[in-house]
Amino acid sequence: MRLGSYVLLRLGLYEDVADSETLPELLGHSPAMRALRAEIGRLADLDVPVLLRGETGVGKELVATALHRASHRVEGPYVRVNLAAVPPPMAAGALFGYARGAFTGATATHDGYFVDADRGTLFLDEIGETSHEVQGVLLRTIESREIQPIGGALRSVSTRLIAATESDVEAKVALGTFSRALLQRFAYSLWVPPLREHMDDVPLLLARFLAEELRAFGETERLWGNDTDQHPYLTADFMLLLLGYDWPGNVRELKSVVLRFAIHNRGRERTEVEPRLQAMLARTPSDAIAKPPASQALTPPEADAAPLRREALQLKDQDVLDALRRFAFEIDRTARELGVSRSWLHARMNTLAGVRKAKDLRAPEIQAALDRHEGDIERAARQLEVSAKGLQLQITRLGLRNGGGGPAQ
Repeated sequence: MRLGSYVLLRLGLYEDVADSETLPELLGHSPAMRALRAEIGRLADLDVPVLLRGETGVGKELVATALHRASHRVEGPYVRVNLAAVPPPMAAGALFGYARGAFTGATATHDGYFVDADRGTLFLDEIGETSHEVQGVLLRTIESREIQPIGGALRSVSTRLIAATESDVEAKVALGTFSRALLQRFAYSLWVPPLREHMDDVPLLLARFLAEELRAFGETERLWGNDTDQHPYLTADFMLLLLGYDWPGNVRELKSVVLRFAIHNRGRERTEVEPRLQAMLARTPSDAIAKPPASQALTPPEADAAPLRREALQLKDQDVLDALRRFAFEIDRTARELGVSRSWLHARMNTLAGVRKAKDLRAPEIQAALDRHEGDIERAARQLEVSAKGLQLQITRLGLRNGGGGPAQ
């Protein structure tokens, strides 16, 4: 709800969730973030291996840091490794170490990351990108709590292992590129929610990121200034854009947008949103807030916003499902038909029984549909009840081939 030029109210149902107040790394008052902090609190003091799951940019590394700081290993080392940046031939030596003379170029003994993190925590990011060889050694290390450096003797370590991936590791297991046994050795998988599932936290994150950037620019007073004669640094128009965007890059993308906004407005008396940034943020309609036309940017919204929202709330599951099927699960067209935003539709789809996203489909099911329809993506998508665009992305991600034997187009 927009009140005048500078006040926005975002309304929603309040869900009471147990929370931990001792995790400052993870900002947010939304049910999703409070539930995440509560889950971390239940898990942190256990030494079980943990696999962090979630889209790019959601903050998996922050969750790993929070797990370490809330654990009994907090006084021990915390070692972070991006496995995607480690060349596969060097991964085993980097993780488990090597003895002097073990191979050409090994002029000194190297302990490796597991030893570096002994009595502490080792965070392995992008574990889904590791080779079969490294996966096998990781499996043995988790089971035995021992490592064997290349050319060296077995050595016991007390290292708590946390790994993270944005990959669909179940699909990789089905394709044979990731070890099912290794996946099963991670006793607990913790899912980090995407930003679109806790949009209530956008203002809080925005304030934190802006404060950091403006402090670096020497303009902190612009954000918190109380001079009523000055134009406010943040306007309702800018916040409307942020709350209406789907944030495919999640919190990392929000931080990037904040930096871009802060740089663009350095030294300006009155802030503005640069046209290219405004065009990017306006690609999706606002969720639960009706944006006024550009000519009325500083006037209250029209009175039909509330009835439009009530109509959305009154939609039955079958109404939504029928519209999705009618428009072949294309989100944009379905949202327009129903008169709702894309983010609202995405959230509603998560509650519909039997509705899946293309990224959740496994390789054998997709390949069977492609074979049945001779490689026709659109017909296969209709059978699987997902969007053709999403199916094409998943096919590319999994490296599948169409029914005709060539690459899926």
